[in-house]
Amino acid sequence: MTAENQPSAVACHLDAASFQQRTRRFAVLNRESLLESHRLDMSLDLTYSLSATAELHDLVRLEEECCPFLCFRLQPGETSIKLSITVPESARDSVNMLLEPFLGI
Repeated sequence: MTAENQPSAVACHLDAASFQQRTRRFAVLNRESLLESHRLDMSLDLTYSLSATAELHDLVRLEEECCPFLCFRLQPGETSIKLSITVPESARDSVNMLLEPFLGI
């Protein structure tokens, strides 16, 4: 993605009720399938069992619609699937707030 294609607004497009529902979905998925999490400076890597693949694809599709400023990447492996979420440098001051909902348990 080039700089001119980067979304400028760093704001989720979900209303409060939809945001709570989405974070609950991540919390359930994390309780049931999360194998490992690793926080880097501006990103979060979440590794799930392969049984979470369909749910992860659905959640990433939805997240890309409501938070287009975040970069989501799914990496399937032989025994697990990794979701990497990266916050743009322009949102450095909000990085903890932006990544926290994906860590719900």
